Amino acid sequence: IWHGGIHIDKKVLKEIKEEAKLRCMADGEVIAYRVNDVYPKIVYQDNVELKLPYKEQQKVAYFSTGFTLVRHLLQMPKIANSTDTPPSITLYSLYMHQLDWYGYQQKKQEGNGKVDYPGYWQSTQLEKVKLDKIVVLKKPAPIKKGDFIGYIGHNVSQSERFDEPKEASLSTMKRALDTNLPQLAHVELFTCDDLPAFISKTRALAEQLPESEKTILLVEREARLIQAAKAEGTLPAGLGIQFIGNASDYYVKVKPEYTLKLSSNLSDNASNMVIKGINGVVENKGGEVSKHRLTQANKTELINRYQVNYPELTLADIPDEVELVSGISSSNENNGTELTIRFVVENRHYWIATKEVFHLQGKNGQLNSSINYWNHFPLSLTNLPAATEHNTVYYPRTVSLNEQSSNTSFTAVDDAAPDSVWRYIQAGNKQGMPIQGWVNTKSGAQQHIKRVSPWHWSGFKTIEEKATVGELSDKISKNNVATLDLADYTPAMRELQQILTGTLIYSTQRKKDLPPPTFTDRDLKEGLRRSWTAEQIGHLLVK
Repeated sequence: IWHGGIHIDKKVLKEIKEEAKLRCMADGEVIAYRVNDVYPKIVYQDNVELKLPYKEQQKVAYFSTGFTLVRHLLQMPKIANSTDTPPSITLYSLYMHQLDWYGYQQKKQEGNGKVDYPGYWQSTQLEKVKLDKIVVLKKPAPIKKGDFIGYIGHNVSQSERFDEPKEASLSTMKRALDTNLPQLAHVELFTCDDLPAFISKTRALAEQLPESEKTILLVEREARLIQAAKAEGTLPAGLGIQFIGNASDYYVKVKPEYTLKLSSNLSDNASNMVIKGINGVVENKGGEVSKHRLTQANKTELINRYQVNYPELTLADIPDEVELVSGISSSNENNGTELTIRFVVENRHYWIATKEVFHLQGKNGQLNSSINYWNHFPLSLTNLPAATEHNTVYYPRTVSLNEQSSNTSFTAVDDAAPDSVWRYIQAGNKQGMPIQGWVNTKSGAQQHIKRVSPWHWSGFKTIEEKATVGELSDKISKNNVATLDLADYTPAMRELQQILTGTLIYSTQRKKDLPPPTFTDRDLKEGLRRSWTAEQIGHLLVK
């Protein structure tokens, strides 16, 4: 049935690689909680009992009524030069279906006496924790974002009931073990205050906030995404590079470092070298860096010898003095000695994509394959494409400028314009197909790209659902088989229908002149797979 919040189960925990612990979503104070002694259970009497020779069975379903309720105060920052108190609203986060006391004791046994307890109990003793009772704290307990709320418990539907012996095999066993009960928690955020009025007040004040508060990038409809310029050449495998810029950015500037062989007679330049052993290997003394001075003939020899391997290398790139890495003396004195030299080209740099040198982990080293390069920063507003239905944003997006953890949060900065940060964006075009590219985040730099604060509430919409939960569920069920007319949609259904038109399934249906999308699992999951429609669903605030 329709209800707010999200479910966290074993599949989710595996996906996010987290243990089965609930943590507080924001600073606040615990005002109420309940801990089950043992999960309540439903025994289904309408089922035929299964009788086995050694024990009788019954159909059961366990469910947790354990919860924690946290109160939060959300207040807008103070407006400069204003004496007015900023608008605020009270929010509540609810964490349902938590582990029962019996489960805590099981964890304690399994962990050799070690188990975590929520801080807001102030007690870990059974006799001091009021079990199966709603505890309303006379003095709310402060709690911080990320603090331990409790372990994820168990809650099942009728379809997940299972067989259980009528009498436990052990007198000490109060219920099935946790290993037999799938983990499930329900988490939601709600308010009892006037949310639409709060949003209106804060939106009206949002433009008065300083630029430092504008931590969200708004990509409006009709925005165009910019692609990198065509690469100007390739750097060969084996070439050394030294990072000049920030290797965590998508594009980074590097200097080339060459390690080359040179045929030359040993001279005074090799005074810090000795010929060691019968193989005639020349090595540095004491680990010191030895220098070797090149003649014009040496430079010409290097260019002729390496023009195939390093076509980008020119005579002007080669310095007069280089590092002497090693040398091997020839058995024929007339042939001289082959030296290994190394130098960095200080007067030349290249822009490269850091993904191409991931193996270096941001440290100077050698390329293990050939990569593209640019002589200048690859992104420019002059590369803005002509607007078409295929390359223009149709579904607006918001992106946190503080987010740096996903493929869609790549950043790039030209060191010649450090205040002009570029951001990689994925959005949807009019056909509901994904388009990708770069936008400039500097205020006013690019049309339809704006920096806003959370208090602009960009993309958020409040809906008052007039239908009861029963009526809404009934209509959604009818719509699953496409028998409900659009005119009969409830307010929430109409908003969902508008959002789902941005999915690939609907765009395909539209081309075939088929009816609008239904609200089946398939349609909703398709909407959640598209980041722009998932964002719109997440921004619906339903009463």
